[in-house]
Amino acid sequence: LYTKVWVEPKPAYHSSCTYSGGDMEQVERCCRIIADRGIDITATYDDWFHVGAALASLGERGRRLFHLVSSQNAKYKAGETDKKFDNLLRNVSSINIGTFFHICSLHGINWKEGCL
Repeated sequence: LYTKVWVEPKPAYHSSCTYSGGDMEQVERCCRIIADRGIDITATYDDWFHVGAALASLGERGRRLFHLVSSQNAKYKAGETDKKFDNLLRNVSSINIGTFFHICSLHGINWKEGCL
């Protein structure tokens, strides 16, 4: 007499485009899409802060990308953006790069675009 139901395991899906924490390619791909399409993902201060905090989690490597993304907003000021990034670097945050990908997805931007 059987007392348990056997469930056949589903095969694992392996995408050729997976995010790796040490790889900036996916973040840069999103930033290129943002710049090429002129998409403003920093329309509100809250969005700007969260995008900045997420990119600051990459360290100094995120500064150039924060400027690129912020510059899509009509209110962009390089000095203000640098000042905010400096502040975000000094203050450790629980916000990570996943937040950036989430905000991108809300604007129809997918780092997997162009991947097989």
